[in-house]
Amino acid sequence: MARMIVTEENSTVASSGVLLMTWRELLRVALIGAVVGLATFALTVVIDKYIITTTFCSGQDSGVVSCDSKEYMASAAATIMVAIGALFALVQSRVYRPLLVVLLAVAGLWNITILALNTNWIISSIAMMALFAIAYATFSWLVQIRNFLVALVLGIVIVVLMRLIISA
Repeated sequence: MARMIVTEENSTVASSGVLLMTWRELLRVALIGAVVGLATFALTVVIDKYIITTTFCSGQDSGVVSCDSKEYMASAAATIMVAIGALFALVQSRVYRPLLVVLLAVAGLWNITILALNTNWIISSIAMMALFAIAYATFSWLVQIRNFLVALVLGIVIVVLMRLIISA
């Protein structure tokens, strides 16, 4: 027999079910993911063009090893910085297991912005917003499973599938 819980929005959710997230909360997380995607892409471009390139790769020693992988460094730095902000946004939105959501999304989308650096910035921005929104919404929905180990294993499986698709 299912017990009923009344949430803040006066919507009724069965507490014995597997998932507890409402559509409104899921859309809020997707919006946070879209903002994270846009911010990650923009920060990657800024770090790549204005910090790493001007600092390490503009002189006569442009053959430095760091110049060869400047896009990877910029993407990694931007992803980590924006993920910290995303964690605070998810905590503020009262998302269940926000750290796990951020860690799974970061692992699944690691260095994805590198694929978009050499394309049209409008298309790249829209693509990054969509990818991050889908990833954050998917993982926040997935971690609603009450058993932490099951949620973690399913999250890792999805991350592995994402990495295989990205690397293909």
